[in-house]
Amino acid sequence: KNNPDYNPDIDVEIIGFAKVIGDVADASVQVIGFFALTVILVWLILSYYMGSFIVSVYPLSCGLLAVIWELGILHLAGYGLDPFAILVPFLVLAISVSHGIQITSFWLLEVSDRGLDSFAASRATYRRLVIPGITALITNIIGFGTILLIPIGIVREMAINAMFGLFAVIICKKVLLPCLLSYVHLKNPQRFRDYQRRRDDKLKPIWHKLAILTRKPYAAIVIAMAILAWGGAEWIARDLQIGELHPGVPALRPDSRYNLDSDFISQKYSIGVDILQVYAATKTNGCIDYGVMNKINRFGWYMNNTPGVVSATSMALLDKVVWAQYNENNPRWLQLPRSQDGLILAGQQFTTSTGLLNDDCSVMPTYIFMKDHKATTIDSVIAAIDKFTADIKADDPVQFQLAGGNVGVMAATNAVIKKTEFSVLFWLYAAITLCVFVSFRGITSIICIVVPLAAVSVFTYAIMVFLGIGETVATLPVAAFAAGIGVDYGIYIFSVLEENVKLKRMPLREAYADTLHQTGKAVVVTALALSASVATWILSGLQFQIDMGILLTIM
Repeated sequence: KNNPDYNPDIDVEIIGFAKVIGDVADASVQVIGFFALTVILVWLILSYYMGSFIVSVYPLSCGLLAVIWELGILHLAGYGLDPFAILVPFLVLAISVSHGIQITSFWLLEVSDRGLDSFAASRATYRRLVIPGITALITNIIGFGTILLIPIGIVREMAINAMFGLFAVIICKKVLLPCLLSYVHLKNPQRFRDYQRRRDDKLKPIWHKLAILTRKPYAAIVIAMAILAWGGAEWIARDLQIGELHPGVPALRPDSRYNLDSDFISQKYSIGVDILQVYAATKTNGCIDYGVMNKINRFGWYMNNTPGVVSATSMALLDKVVWAQYNENNPRWLQLPRSQDGLILAGQQFTTSTGLLNDDCSVMPTYIFMKDHKATTIDSVIAAIDKFTADIKADDPVQFQLAGGNVGVMAATNAVIKKTEFSVLFWLYAAITLCVFVSFRGITSIICIVVPLAAVSVFTYAIMVFLGIGETVATLPVAAFAAGIGVDYGIYIFSVLEENVKLKRMPLREAYADTLHQTGKAVVVTALALSASVATWILSGLQFQIDMGILLTIM
């Protein structure tokens, strides 16, 4: 209202790479708020679980220290924090808190159930958890390392970033946290123990009811249901698309100002923000050879009549327009001149700064403006290009090569994801399986820890189909990251269960109930805390962060 030149009848739509980067940078600042909210939520949940605001600060502060070290190591290694890698500090905090809850939970158990003082409880906890804890973290590091198999720079940086964070977690959680807990001073130890026992008494009936699953009839029903669910998820997951499934810039929400503006421009004009460049490679001065230019002209006509393409332009197509203008815009002259002199006259209007040719006129791109960059649209257009170029021999004077533009990058990225997706998951689970086998030396451990983890991955792919989330650079690492967090739960649960059965000679049902009492409750609290924290990402202005948050919450 303070602008005297404001005209309500004029709308301004803005597109362009600079605007995208500006909007992404503005939305990235929100992440600081989400991180602060995550810390508060985790602290409140830990405080409720532990019965002490002070004790809950210890695992949380070690987690924050691990994040600080991760960012410091990242800087020392010469890397920056890309918007797509914003997820990693949250993951480091998540994994750190996960291990911290296990350590603190066992410490609480030693203090409340066995009446030990802080120092003795800390020593007992360290002896109990040092091997499974280190195993879980090494498994995480190796698992995240498999993401390096994806030859996409931004994904590899995320993997390196996460591995730096896990090294920090090992120091902060496996060395620093037990030391800090040994100095905890409880003002009223008996009141603290009474709170822990009241909480455990409320949970005991739940654990005993769950322990009935160890009986064969109930176990058989659960396993049968799991197999049926797994098979159904595999069937649904076949429809999972590689690439973006929504129009607009994928980094921003569909209702963002930029995406609304780009949609308006795409609808009103024969251009858009989704551009695919196909390069015609030919001989020197190919732009004055009629055979070469006619081939490029035919390709442009073909693409203009391809579904999913708004328009296509190239030097050959524009030569026709210029040639017609030299001849009084007579539509009969809207064609390529066949003589070399005519091509020189028509083409002299275009310099290398137009982007239509290079210095020696041996490369001439065709700009293809697409209606959107959905995975299905990209696949259909690329398939059409492949069909056109299928008959071109290696010695033909014109070779059409893919691809430039933002859609060209997306197409190449989708192809890499499609090619490496299976191998990454294979090596991820192979690494997890090897680490589990080395730690527990038995097939039982692999079945109990790895199989449920693999089922979660399959279920997640099926849910992605239902939610309309494609497999992209942002969502591909989520499966590996979530598996890395989930394996911690399995290792902690199985290690206690194995000890109860083999060393303490408990019956299986009693052993499982006691396992849930010791470490199962910590797993539930950890999962709830992390789910609550990443679920807040749905409020983000970055669409890829929303997708990551949804998938991590589900997993």
